[in-house]
Amino acid sequence: MRALVVSLVVLVGLTGPALGWGQFPESERTGIVQVVELDSSSLIISGTRYRVALDAHVEINGTYGAYSMLSPGTKVRFICLVVSGEEREIVEIQTLPSSTVIEET
Repeated sequence: MRALVVSLVVLVGLTGPALGWGQFPESERTGIVQVVELDSSSLIISGTRYRVALDAHVEINGTYGAYSMLSPGTKVRFICLVVSGEEREIVEIQTLPSSTVIEET
């Protein structure tokens, strides 16, 4: 019986996140990169600081890249997890054409 309980706890622990349990809300946004902070693995985009996840999917001009390849002034679309009111983590980011109009909010 104890082995069954342990097995269920492990199973729920492994599959819970895949089923959406305990995830933070996602938000899709656009903006302009202002600062790339390599020492803190973060970006400031349109006045807001975002931490970049270690496993974030980064696409630059249609090909795989690293967030460190982004430069100030680059227009981007990104998906971030809203961890708390002040803490946001980018999990996906891609560059946009320079002709893209970014709406200020």
